[in-house]
Amino acid sequence: MKRITINILVFVILISSYSFSQENEIQKKKIYNTVHTSSEVIIDGDLSDSVWDLVQWQGDFLQMMPTAGEKPTRGTNFKVLYDDDNIYIAIRCFDDNPDEIVKRLSRRDGSPGDWIKIDIDSYRDFRTAYSFGVNSAGVQHDNFMSKGGNSSDRNWNAIWKAKTKIHDKGWDIEVQIPFSQLRFNDKPEQVWGLQIARKDFRINEINTWSYVAADQPSMLVAMGELRGIKNIKPKRQVEIQPYVLAKLDSYKKEIGNPFMDGKDTGLSVGIDGKIGITNNLTLDFTINPDFGQVEADPSVVNLGGFQVFLEERRPFFIENRNIFDYQITQAEAGGRFNRDNLFYSRRIGGRPKGYPDVDDDAYVDIPNNTSILGATKFSGKTESGWSIGILETVTAEEIAKISLNGEQRNEVVEPLTNYFVGRTQKEFNNGDSFIGGIFTAVNRDIGSSYLADTMVGSAYTGGLDFRHSWDNRSWYVAGNAVFSSIEGSKEAIYESQTAFHRNFQRTDADYLEVDENKTKLTGNGGNIKIGKSGSGHFRLETGLTWRSPELELNDIGFMNSADEVDHYLWSSYQTLKPFSVFRSFRINYNHFFNWDYSGNLNNITFSPNMHFNTKSYWNFGTGMNFDIKNISNKVLRGGPSLIQANRQNNWLYISSNSTKNFTVGMNMFNAWDTEGSSEAHRLRLSFNYRVGSALELSFTPNYYIGRNNLQYIDTVEYNDNNLYINGRIKRKQFGLDIRINYTINPNLTVQYFGRPFYVKGEYDRFKYITNSMADEFQDRFYTYTDKQISYDEQGDTYMIDKDNDGQDDFELSNPNYSSVDFMSNLVIRYEYKPGSELYLVWSQGMSVDADYNKNTYNNISDSLFGNIKKSNTFLVKWTYRFIR
Repeated sequence: MKRITINILVFVILISSYSFSQENEIQKKKIYNTVHTSSEVIIDGDLSDSVWDLVQWQGDFLQMMPTAGEKPTRGTNFKVLYDDDNIYIAIRCFDDNPDEIVKRLSRRDGSPGDWIKIDIDSYRDFRTAYSFGVNSAGVQHDNFMSKGGNSSDRNWNAIWKAKTKIHDKGWDIEVQIPFSQLRFNDKPEQVWGLQIARKDFRINEINTWSYVAADQPSMLVAMGELRGIKNIKPKRQVEIQPYVLAKLDSYKKEIGNPFMDGKDTGLSVGIDGKIGITNNLTLDFTINPDFGQVEADPSVVNLGGFQVFLEERRPFFIENRNIFDYQITQAEAGGRFNRDNLFYSRRIGGRPKGYPDVDDDAYVDIPNNTSILGATKFSGKTESGWSIGILETVTAEEIAKISLNGEQRNEVVEPLTNYFVGRTQKEFNNGDSFIGGIFTAVNRDIGSSYLADTMVGSAYTGGLDFRHSWDNRSWYVAGNAVFSSIEGSKEAIYESQTAFHRNFQRTDADYLEVDENKTKLTGNGGNIKIGKSGSGHFRLETGLTWRSPELELNDIGFMNSADEVDHYLWSSYQTLKPFSVFRSFRINYNHFFNWDYSGNLNNITFSPNMHFNTKSYWNFGTGMNFDIKNISNKVLRGGPSLIQANRQNNWLYISSNSTKNFTVGMNMFNAWDTEGSSEAHRLRLSFNYRVGSALELSFTPNYYIGRNNLQYIDTVEYNDNNLYINGRIKRKQFGLDIRINYTINPNLTVQYFGRPFYVKGEYDRFKYITNSMADEFQDRFYTYTDKQISYDEQGDTYMIDKDNDGQDDFELSNPNYSSVDFMSNLVIRYEYKPGSELYLVWSQGMSVDADYNKNTYNNISDSLFGNIKKSNTFLVKWTYRFIR
């Protein structure tokens, strides 16, 4: 028995040693040595040119998906050359059935079908990289990677060339990337990170030249190296892009309103520029920029009071935005606080914040957006590892035109404003660690206008952050600390103290106080976390984040709530190899604890979930969230804290094989609470059909139905006390996203996007809060009887007899609502030369108040197909990109 035990032990050791050595062999760093050429390289997809004989093919790709480290089904080889101005890559993708190679057209930055991707870490800092890809139909896509490859900005666009060619052995790719599109240090010999990846679409397999483990914490650490590039000089890029835009708006004429005569026209010109101060540092500028968007922001009905976060789509703010990013809490667990950031670019150029005090029968014309007079941005990275970003923007004073009884006057609704952001980071320890800082400033020329009562004159924020990784970046610790200071009139600071995200006026908050004489608020916040991001089946992150009561970021940043301390934990187990019918499987456990600054524990939430990917390429997942404690300091909008019923919800998603021409998906959400006071149900379906290689149709309907027996409506003053009026709301919502994309070729596309949206909310069972912290749900409020409520149809108000003495004590505006929105865009885009484009756009929109007494079908059909005139916008935009 002893001998058998020893033999088994020896066998286990030998097998373990073999596995370890095999893994070591796989993980050995790959190196490609390139050479210089003086011959012309013609980019046509034909790799038979003699210039490519200067270098040898290299291959030995390995699977990244589905089974990391296994040999690929089909082989891939590549070569690299360079001259004084460009780097060239040739790639051969072998395929025994070239007629089955999936060629799908799309506009630039799409990547359907078979594709190749080239990643270059030209600083070799293991934190940032440039990515260039092309699919078998010749569609190019590029992006800028940051945060070790875990974050990707697909809005980054470079000027480069690529051609593809299908032949009897597979398909070839030939790529030319100018050195002017890359940033690198001035050294006699360059050593760059390099990765080549191939997507074999038919079998949903991704193969890479340099091995990427399934538990790899950083894609850039896994890169191989490109060597042999010698004596090249960094290029100082200069780009100038003027634009001309002509616009015609057509809409329903409003009788008596001088500002709504049925038609508006406009012509604008501007210029964007980019100047390379050094190869590493770039100055961007814009004069009278066009910050138009092809797609409108989504329709949202906000009953909760928290701000809605909208994505940035404007090119000037998108480029290099990773440098300016200062997300306070970037938690793997998610959470409402994840959006908080010291720089939220949508604050610049938004809708004017002021509104003049006018009579009800006056007509007012307010600009839709604040004009940006000019903006400059200085950003990049130095040879010593400093990342630098400086942004300076000036927005114009905006004027509202007011017409009353034939007389017109003007009033300022947005002051002349200066925005400043300065951001820096310093890397060390071979990119495993960094420290950084940020400072922002907003200064408004308010003067003594009425705006001084509603907005602060100056706002400053700043912060310090750090991150340190070890064990091949498998483990990390990170943190930051931020501060804010706002100054303004007594009235403006009072508004800030009583704002929804602060609520200093809460009657039960003895640690908070509204100071009507205060002219300044200062606050702080931060986050500290530790985690394991790779190397094995298990991953983990846990941390603590806080926002002091006086913290204010919303002048140039984004913050949903102050007066909070949150603890979060995310843990995950993932498979590293396929098993049974699954390609991969992951199970997560999250939890959240929330306190306010008085130390009250307000919320405890647990969230387990799981996700599956099958060998037939279907994906599905499910999870749930449930509270065991739920107290809100915000829901009564300045009233006392309110115990809310513990919430529970379940969600489920499923999506079909993405390699097929027809795909479907479903997302389902169901929520309820333990006291039966609320429920919600949401269903979202998606249907995508590709007709041939050029036409793609997509339909995404969604439906929501819910009720809440304790929905806040208004605060009413009665006998020197505040009554916090709530009611039961029954809510329905329907939306449909329609997308039609037709690609004539990668440079000429036609895109249509349409979205009808309907929402309806009906209130009844009006009540007021009596004991917000009562244990039993029914003891927290008093519900008015039918005798205490009467409806005034003429004034569209409810009259409330609180004392039940037959006399109306106060009135309540009718909170019921029903609306139908429709927005659509038809865009023809022609990129007639790299970076130079012509747009033809037709946008149509409508927003009407519907009759909430009608059913859903009648409201939608009457609004969309009735005699309601829709607004139309016709736009022509021309740009030309000069490059030196």
